[in-house]
Amino acid sequence: MSRLLGTVKSFSNYVKQSEAPVDEDGARPTPSLLSRKIEDLEEEVKRGPALSLSDLSRT
Repeated sequence: MSRLLGTVKSFSNYVKQSEAPVDEDGARPTPSLLSRKIEDLEEEVKRGPALSLSDLSRT
């Protein structure tokens, strides 16, 4: 599954870069929204959810 997500993320970045202006005036390129969502999903698959309901119910 991780390889599939990596392929989709790579393609998403390629599409975003094709729309970008040639010069970004020294600014750092930002990943596409889809790419960021895929990274979030990959992290959740690797590490589990960041916060669960059981974390909130502890007193």
